[in-house]
Amino acid sequence: PERHPKWQKGYSTGSRLDLDKAMQAEVDPRYLEKLWERKTIPHKLDYRFSILVDLSGSMGGEKIEETFKGLVVLAEVLEKLGIKYEILGFQDTIIPYKSFKEKLNKEIRDMLSVAKKEPLDEGIHNKAAWNSDGYALAQAYRRLKLDKGKDNFLIVLSDGLPAPDEYHSGEEWD
Repeated sequence: PERHPKWQKGYSTGSRLDLDKAMQAEVDPRYLEKLWERKTIPHKLDYRFSILVDLSGSMGGEKIEETFKGLVVLAEVLEKLGIKYEILGFQDTIIPYKSFKEKLNKEIRDMLSVAKKEPLDEGIHNKAAWNSDGYALAQAYRRLKLDKGKDNFLIVLSDGLPAPDEYHSGEEWD
């Protein structure tokens, strides 16, 4: 819709004459009010997606494999559509992999393939014993508010088994 505007019919003024309505107006004067066409005004899509991925030990094995299949499909689609998104992992803290401003490139893809090893403590961050869901959600929400669009989405890919570290446990993170 942004690149190929369409013509809408049925206006009393406009920039292009609707020939069908003009011929009908010769017979029926009621069509005089619907002779013109106007170009649709393209609207810019302004979405932001923040994708938060659980990298705790409970996500090991098949869970992380299936999660990353979904993450790759989601990232590729958003990239192809030109929609801004970020990818964040989490254990005891947020682990940024891709910011809203970056394009999905080979370097980010390589970092994401290492992220798959985090639940097994074979990645870079290696704090798989922790799953500070509440803290990670709050941080992802804060980041999304800093770079918000018209429509904002926070997607969490997790098995829902929280195990917060000592700094991120308590009522404020529940």
